[in-house]
Amino acid sequence: GLCARSDGAVFCIVDTAIYYSNLGASGWTLVPVGTMPGTSWCRMVDAETHVVAVDGTNARAITTAESFATSRANFTDVAYQDGYTIYAETGTNSMYVSNIDDPTTIGALNFTTVDSTPGDIRAVISDHREVFVFKSSSIEHFYNAGGPGFPFQRSNPGVIEAGIIETYTAA
Repeated sequence: GLCARSDGAVFCIVDTAIYYSNLGASGWTLVPVGTMPGTSWCRMVDAETHVVAVDGTNARAITTAESFATSRANFTDVAYQDGYTIYAETGTNSMYVSNIDDPTTIGALNFTTVDSTPGDIRAVISDHREVFVFKSSSIEHFYNAGGPGFPFQRSNPGVIEAGIIETYTAA
């Protein structure tokens, strides 16, 4: 996995090691900040205070000093919007959000099911303050309604009848 933050910091995961780097006077220096126990491709997102990495089994919150497990795991994808880190649970149609401005804490009731069409969530992205949830045969569209618990609501009509097959490809 690789993630560049808006402040110029770069985070990468190589094998199971997590590194942080920032361009300094002497160039790039990789600083180890923890480990990611899995061996799968990682999806990483800048969540302002942390970079968050998920690999389908593990979820890690990463700073320039350390990395640690989030309060829940088993996420296949991650996105960020309006202070919320948005997680897609592996092998389900469930989407979770973290507490606001805290990507490490994911409340047991902070979720919704993305269920207008059958199938598991394959990917989630945030673009122009809208959340798009990809499944094999549909894309569901959400917006931040600001409600308690799970703040995102499905837009109206909210469903695009096209989907994706896989989230990652490798040569």
